[in-house]
Amino acid sequence: MKKVFEKSLIILLVLAAIFAVTIYSCALYGNVASADSSKKVVVAPVSNLKDNAYAQKSSIALHVKDNESTDIFYIPESYYLENPRLMAFTNDIYRVEYAGENDFFVDAKYIATEEISFIRDVTFKDDQLPLYPDLSLTLLEDAVIDGETVSQETHSVKFLGYSEDGASYYVKAESLNSSAVYGFIGSDKVQPFHVPYHPISQIERESLISADLTPQPSAGDLVPKTSVVLRIIIILGIAIPAVIIALLMFKSSKDNKVKQSNERSEKD
Repeated sequence: MKKVFEKSLIILLVLAAIFAVTIYSCALYGNVASADSSKKVVVAPVSNLKDNAYAQKSSIALHVKDNESTDIFYIPESYYLENPRLMAFTNDIYRVEYAGENDFFVDAKYIATEEISFIRDVTFKDDQLPLYPDLSLTLLEDAVIDGETVSQETHSVKFLGYSEDGASYYVKAESLNSSAVYGFIGSDKVQPFHVPYHPISQIERESLISADLTPQPSAGDLVPKTSVVLRIIIILGIAIPAVIIALLMFKSSKDNKVKQSNERSEKD
């Protein structure tokens, strides 16, 4: 019986090791499968993620081309400023990258205070890029942006942010020959639209809503909030070794009975 127990224990340990390696490999594969990108960023705060279905105008205002420019627009909530760096000879102005351009400037109060810095080193997955809204607008009529006439037929117009009063949008208008102009366009000149949250914030929002809708796990739920597949794997990982041990012990017990029966027959 002792030998049977030792063999069963060895088999159980081997199966447990195989199970652990399998789970680790799956997790490792999931991490390696997508290329990650680490960036130094500041995120535009969201005022009411749960109740607002779409991103609103954030509190972060960007100056265009220089820090004294009167062209100011507000980026949408949940999107990111990249590579913030303090301007030389100033203590209150940062230069930042946004929408692939680095000619934007922002007041230091949006980047850091005396007590805390809002700059974060964040690793983004491919499906979390770009960090600015990738949103094309449909023009209802021609518009003049930075002295250039822009039309639906000749330009691709991308949304970048809101004017202070919300009556116009700051956009990038790129022509068919890839030259681009930046400027404001009246909200009445484009088809109405909504700005979705950045994917990271959208997932957070869905989790908040789901938490309200999802019933609390019952007392018999040993592993709440785990996927069905993972639960099945855990159950199989526990059940299979137990079945094997039971079969081995039954076989050993049967063999012993046969052996004892044979020994009695020989004596008779």
